[in-house]
Amino acid sequence: MEHPGLKILALSFLITIGITIFMEGMHTHVPKTYIYLPMGFALLVEILQMRYEKNREQFDTEDI
Repeated sequence: MEHPGLKILALSFLITIGITIFMEGMHTHVPKTYIYLPMGFALLVEILQMRYEKNREQFDTEDI
């Protein structure tokens, strides 16, 4: 399974959007900033983690 962290992040985003839609249906306003800002930050961290892993693998193979 390639990039499991990214798949978990996508699943949590879908769950969060589902809960938000449910809350909006119950006439409770949820500011979109509370949803998109943490998800954007988590995506940025995951992308940095993937780049780090790729660079580390390249560095390890160059030493051999």
